Amino acid sequence: MGLLRISHPDVNTLDLLNKLAYDTDADVSMSAIFAMGLVGAGTNNSKLAGNLRYLASYFGGQDTQNQLFIVRIAQGLVHMGKVSYFYVFIFLGFAWS
Repeated sequence: MGLLRISHPDVNTLDLLNKLAYDTDADVSMSAIFAMGLVGAGTNNSKLAGNLRYLASYFGGQDTQNQLFIVRIAQGLVHMGKVSYFYVFIFLGFAWS
């Protein structure tokens, strides 16, 4: 499902993946979390970012370190390409001076 909607965060898709992320089977939950990252790749979707932050706190225990690792990867995918233009202009200003 995640491969069909890369960088196109549809509400129904995100809700289904969010439900699957809390599944008791670790493989299902990790696949759903990674699919959430693919669906929101580069979009900075605030609802998805909030869901991933909540998942990071939910999977903070010792026995769920694999899920937490996948959540961190998904967060990186969602925030991919997020650059503050202020820093870009400062860098270009110093580079051309």
